[in-house]
Amino acid sequence: MDIISFGCSLTFGSDLPDSTFKNKRPTASFMTWPALVSQRLGSRYITRAHGGTGNLAISDRVYKNIHNFTDPSRFFIVNWTFIDRFDYSDPGGMHFNSGSRDFCTCRPNESDDLSKFYYRNFYSEYRDKLVNLMYIRSIINVLENHKIKFVMTAIDDLLWEQRWHAPPHITELQDEIRPYILDFEGRNFLAWSRHRGFAITPAGHPLEEAHAAAAEIMMPIVQKLIKT
Repeated sequence: MDIISFGCSLTFGSDLPDSTFKNKRPTASFMTWPALVSQRLGSRYITRAHGGTGNLAISDRVYKNIHNFTDPSRFFIVNWTFIDRFDYSDPGGMHFNSGSRDFCTCRPNESDDLSKFYYRNFYSEYRDKLVNLMYIRSIINVLENHKIKFVMTAIDDLLWEQRWHAPPHITELQDEIRPYILDFEGRNFLAWSRHRGFAITPAGHPLEEAHAAAAEIMMPIVQKLIKT
């Protein structure tokens, strides 16, 4: 059985000891909780996660890999990232049609001119909630349609916020999607890691102890789904 994971740096395993960056080519960690779950199941582990990416790029990679892994026992782990990241494709640039890195990403903590322009002129919480909920809903649909078993987590609690920018169609989408999103004792992975006092790097990446404990939580859930 193949276990294929998707997500950002938290799934890629940035800052974990076995994650390397040589010749401008990063190497994913096998110490993340999805990798540890795969090891305990005796499965082949493949990750299509990339650091710094947004949820549009994550969705795109899920779609691409549905047809790359056709074994009926394949299992997808999809970890959704922060909803304020903005992915865009640059047809004239190096990222266009370059394998798995077809998107560039604006992030609110970046100081480049394009990111500053986007967040000053185009950013809105309403837009981020709407499009990210639609991304997640579409991936749930396509995985179920292809009879692919999966688990999902989400790192950004803003996805569920309902006090502001949450008209009925937003709350309806939230209510539809929420049962599919797993958590860690009631918290997202990063918040749970902080709550438990696990080591976290200045870049916001939980380290080995957090991933090992997260794997203990997710292991019985994944086993049960596989056996269903």
